[in-house]
Amino acid sequence: MKNVTVQLPDSIDLSEAEIQQLVLTSVAARQERTGSANTDSNTLLVHLPFPAEADDIRNLIGLYYAERATQLVDDLWDEKGWTADTMHEWLREHMRTAHGRPAA
Repeated sequence: MKNVTVQLPDSIDLSEAEIQQLVLTSVAARQERTGSANTDSNTLLVHLPFPAEADDIRNLIGLYYAERATQLVDDLWDEKGWTADTMHEWLREHMRTAHGRPAA
């Protein structure tokens, strides 16, 4: 038995029992299609085609990865010491060359 902890934003209206039921239904459907009770936990939800009523799971997965990506970028900015001024400098840089002319 695996225990899974999910932190959800307050805007998600699903109860713990509803989330558990959606995940278990999806796992059971996959096991029926593959004929196997053994699945790779990393690919279980990523490669599983969800039915229309499971859009909430898709939304939760998207929120998780969006929050994770934001945290990784924030950590990188802190590590490199970048600021808003750094971003403005990047925006002003002209990294492309005109067509037909060699780079300077």
